[in-house]
Amino acid sequence: MPLVDQIAVTAGIEARNRKQILEIDVDSSISFKADQQLIYSAVSNLIQNALKYTRSGGKITVRGKATAENVQIEIEDECGGLADKAVNLFKA
Repeated sequence: MPLVDQIAVTAGIEARNRKQILEIDVDSSISFKADQQLIYSAVSNLIQNALKYTRSGGKITVRGKATAENVQIEIEDECGGLADKAVNLFKA
């Protein structure tokens, strides 16, 4: 997936500078129609947040796969998540 490859180059440099591990596990045959700039911005923002909040020596994993009708992109990090009271920010 060329879009993730583009992001991974920059993020990989930042991860090395922060002594973090950036692992990319994306099926290279994934293809989909979407606003590439919007997807690039969203994925890049999630990865940048993971880099920012993951401790030195921590691991960030980017996964991508196609399902029957969708493309699934996951960013997993070791930042610890939100504090319990912050979860209320997302309730209507």
